[in-house]
Amino acid sequence: PVPEPVPEAETIAEKFSSESSINENLGGKREKDLDTKIKGEPIDQISRNIGINDRFLIIRELFEGNSDEFAKLISGLDGAENYQTAIEILNNRFTGSMDHEGVEILTGLVKRRFIQA
Repeated sequence: PVPEPVPEAETIAEKFSSESSINENLGGKREKDLDTKIKGEPIDQISRNIGINDRFLIIRELFEGNSDEFAKLISGLDGAENYQTAIEILNNRFTGSMDHEGVEILTGLVKRRFIQA
């Protein structure tokens, strides 16, 4: 009689190596939840919710360092009656550069300000 082949021994580590860890599962979920919450949470004022780095980027690149002009724009956006009016303010100010990172940041803040979930 021919002996049956012996199956390869499997270590515990090999059994679990293909599965993701609890930390990986929770970390990925938390990152996604936080990202969604930050990007989608309604805000009451744009001026209070723009990050300092974003503020400096926008002032430097879109306003050539003029913080007074930036403040006027933000005040206008905060005082706009609705989403459409705020977007028109952005379109009028940044004609031809709506795809700039700073304008996209402002557009996101306008959406959060006027579109309630």
